[in-house]
Amino acid sequence: MSMHKKPLTPLEEEGLRCHGLPIGEPSQLSDAFRQGMAWQARQKEIHLVTRPPTRVLVNLHGGAIHDVQADSPAEVLFISNHSSDVAEFMGEDAPALVPTSENMDDPHAWWHHTAEVGREDVKHFFDQAELILKE
Repeated sequence: MSMHKKPLTPLEEEGLRCHGLPIGEPSQLSDAFRQGMAWQARQKEIHLVTRPPTRVLVNLHGGAIHDVQADSPAEVLFISNHSSDVAEFMGEDAPALVPTSENMDDPHAWWHHTAEVGREDVKHFFDQAELILKE
């Protein structure tokens, strides 16, 4: 039985139009597309519920980022609007970031890191922290 009489969600309608598939009339291709969208939504929901959060371990020495590790692939963006960080950063001719207020008087220095996957250290330190937090 065709799904053409079942109301479309806005996302389904947009997808059908973008792919040039029939809307409002029986079509196996349109039905398969809508079923694929429903399957994808269920898979996304399952993975969001069952996947634990990525744990990121940042090793700082003297205020500088020494190492960034995570238990799964992660990108980390550090920002600072501390005057010494911004002055040092701007001295390297690097473009500063601006906060959502877009206040150009408040530039932010930034550092981008792709975390190394280092499960052993990440697990070790998070396990210790968890024990302390339970006390």
